[in-house]
Amino acid sequence: MKKESKSRGIKSKTIVIMYHYFYPDDVASARYFTQLAEDLICKGYEIVVLTSNRLRMDHKHPSLLSTETWKNIEIIRVSRPSWDQGKYLSRLISSFIIMFKWLVEIYKMDAPRAFVVGSSPELSQLLFFPIKVLKSSSKIYFWCFDLFPDAIAADHNKRYIKVLTKGVNYILNFCYKYCDGILDLGLNMKHRLSKYSHLPSTKTITPWALVEEHNEPLAKRNTLKPLFNHKGIKILYSGSLSKAHDYKLALKLARQMKAINDIQGMMVFACQGHKRRDLEKEITTEDVNIQLRDFLPEGHLKDYLKSADFIMVSIAKGWEGIVLPSKFFGALALGKPILFFGSKKCEFSMWIKKYQLGFVINEEKDIPYVLHEIKKHYVDQDLYKKMSNNCKKTYMQFFSRESAINNWDSYLKNQTVVEVPV
Repeated sequence: MKKESKSRGIKSKTIVIMYHYFYPDDVASARYFTQLAEDLICKGYEIVVLTSNRLRMDHKHPSLLSTETWKNIEIIRVSRPSWDQGKYLSRLISSFIIMFKWLVEIYKMDAPRAFVVGSSPELSQLLFFPIKVLKSSSKIYFWCFDLFPDAIAADHNKRYIKVLTKGVNYILNFCYKYCDGILDLGLNMKHRLSKYSHLPSTKTITPWALVEEHNEPLAKRNTLKPLFNHKGIKILYSGSLSKAHDYKLALKLARQMKAINDIQGMMVFACQGHKRRDLEKEITTEDVNIQLRDFLPEGHLKDYLKSADFIMVSIAKGWEGIVLPSKFFGALALGKPILFFGSKKCEFSMWIKKYQLGFVINEEKDIPYVLHEIKKHYVDQDLYKKMSNNCKKTYMQFFSRESAINNWDSYLKNQTVVEVPV
């Protein structure tokens, strides 16, 4: 990107990052945007963050400071009501309040080199046109973590939602004309975005593991409550279990695995979310190799992930390209092979098969083969170590925090990235 002249009012090193949640919020998406800001500072950029004064998981928490400088990052927090963000109407009204107040702040500032707009608050694409009016010389880039209104349509199958979504898409098509570039999360999201005729160029920059290995020592084992109480194969699902995820095939795999005596496999779900209660109801007294545990604390998450042999990742039918499970990257960073439950057209299926990162279960008929392979890798530890090394190598080459930030630096300078081959 050609350096803008200061005479045009451009602050050529300044990037304004806009996302609903930021430091000190510890929700995963907030941490991604926080780490992005930290690392761009190290690359020589000046960073201003527009965010809100409420935490994601504790909306009644006393308001955070309205302005703060943290690690050389200028943070501006606009106020929003202390409403529960788990309710659609409250979340939507909050979104409009936040976006209006952000525009007021943008009006008062000098034009930055670029705005990086996140996908929260919902329908943040509505910001593109007014930002371009206020700061016509600045670039606008959209880092699309969650795709709206597609997520609403996937969550609700009612006819009026589909009609409403169609109308919103018409408005967003107009908005995309004023966006200079989109950073998506993979092929399925690209496909969903392609329905907009005024779409700018799209590139892929995936998230990374929030906690990377870096040879850090494990926490003392006597401080951790063991997840697994046996010596056989250990399979772990850790994280949110919402409508975007599915556990049906995983239960079928666990039940078929129980019949194979020399595997002695144990499957643990350490989760929270809308589907946890449904899962609890489906686990019977006969499912002695399936356990439901509490959501894992972030401070020891790495240690718990390392105690498993395979990490489960799932995307429910109809949610491909809308959300991206961050545990996929966390598992790879630790060298843990993946058991992926989802569509064969999903990029996760393609990456796992291409780089030999684990196994894919698209439908029930895949389970016998996958169990055979799990047993083979359990018996032959050299095979397992080879797959584990593939995970670490692929992560460092394509998905690491360093490679993602290098992509961001390259994109902000000349709109080029190194994408992950599939």
